[in-house]
Amino acid sequence: MNLLENFLNNSKTAFHACENAAEYLKANGFTELKESEKFKVEKGGKYYVTRNGSAVIAF
Repeated sequence: MNLLENFLNNSKTAFHACENAAEYLKANGFTELKESEKFKVEKGGKYYVTRNGSAVIAF
């Protein structure tokens, strides 16, 4: 099974998709930022933010 198929099979809802995406990002060197805190980012860094457990933004 490829990565996309695995992700889709394990993401039955937006909440599951968000959690699975965040786990993937974290495992691949991304740092989670909290909306409630001032962002501390560095040039060339990899970051992501989640909102309400149903959305993820990576940059």
